Amino acid sequence: MKKNNKVYVILIIFLIVFFFLIYFLVGKKEIEKENEEVTLLLGENTIWQYKYKNWNVISNDLEQYNWEKFQIFLDGQYEDELYIWHSDKWYIFDDNKEAINYTSNFLALKANFDINVKKFVSSEITDLSKISDYLSSKNISAYSELTVKTETQVDIDNDGSLEEIYIISNVFPIDSTPNEIFAYVFMKKNNQIYEIFNFEEQNSVDNGVKPYINSIIDVDNDGMYEIILSCAGYSIEEPENYLYKFTNNKFEKLI
Repeated sequence: MKKNNKVYVILIIFLIVFFFLIYFLVGKKEIEKENEEVTLLLGENTIWQYKYKNWNVISNDLEQYNWEKFQIFLDGQYEDELYIWHSDKWYIFDDNKEAINYTSNFLALKANFDINVKKFVSSEITDLSKISDYLSSKNISAYSELTVKTETQVDIDNDGSLEEIYIISNVFPIDSTPNEIFAYVFMKKNNQIYEIFNFEEQNSVDNGVKPYINSIIDVDNDGMYEIILSCAGYSIEEPENYLYKFTNNKFEKLI
């Protein structure tokens, strides 16, 4: 009987240790994932918040973060951890609460985990053969006046290979008056095209949007990078911002 008791005790200890290890290796990590929080400040009046694995757009009480410190990025480059203040737009201040002027593309972030932001450089496309097939698929002549044609090489999915993100548009032309205006953003990976953003409209001279990459950032801590795309417009006071995630071989718009 005593021998059986020892067996039971050993079995119970084994099960306790086993379930503890399972919790430590899986459950603890999942709980930490559930509790991840990210706050992003963009443009002049935009707040995105990631909490409990969901995104929310905060459109009121923008002053709630006044005099809190955020990591500041201008044109995708990290500046410093600085104080934030909002009135008509986001203002930034140093440790002495002296104002810092900026005219660059603005992003501020705060997270309860180490968040990764990709450095990137966009350049003008000089070799149109890179986008000729895509233009043909849209029935657009390679000789069309393109007011935006940029290429950004970046490893979005962390597979060690660079993907190419292209932005092309004929919005706000100078030397022509097209009947239709367009703006396209797409990624090329292994000779495959993955659409990100499409805009097509009849030209009324003062309409249209010009997209550009605001930031490339791993906002949900899964090792894959998301794209914050901003779109400036003729009659839009502040650029509109969108968040895209590459998942299941396509881009999903999160915001």
